[in-house]
Amino acid sequence: PDRPRVDLHQIGGSGYSGHFWFSHTVSQANSLRRITGTWSPPPTVVGRQHVYVHVPALGAESPQATYVIKTSANAPATSRVVNQRWNANTWIDLGVFDLSTGASVALSNVTPADYQLERGVDIAWDSVAFVPSGRRGMVYVAMGDSYQSGEGVTPYYSNSDVGGKTKGFT
Repeated sequence: PDRPRVDLHQIGGSGYSGHFWFSHTVSQANSLRRITGTWSPPPTVVGRQHVYVHVPALGAESPQATYVIKTSANAPATSRVVNQRWNANTWIDLGVFDLSTGASVALSNVTPADYQLERGVDIAWDSVAFVPSGRRGMVYVAMGDSYQSGEGVTPYYSNSDVGGKTKGFT
């Protein structure tokens, strides 16, 4: 019979506080290899909170890491897709959320497409920070072509240049 096969690795030294976990990405249909990490803030962390995730320099290559935020135990989930391909220890802002008891942030190794590359690409679990936030901020969305988003125009985010970093991306 099919049994789950563990594909979870701990690495020391590069992540926040000296260690982190990583795996390879899989498809939605591959439930035997699905791994989900969940962070829950302490019960005293309620109200408007900035949620940040730490992306380590190693073991983080997925441009499709989907973090799922629940503002309370019974709240509908909100998703944020993060490009983990920074090649640097960095904090990524997931946004400001009004948290209640039972809030959580989760990340699984299931991705929409990058799992198709050989054994999938690396996806990493590290730290989550909940930082109190004041009043509501302005939401700004800009859309455009690759020139407007910055790829190839200095200065630009090096993690947007997916062609040279991961085998199979062009």
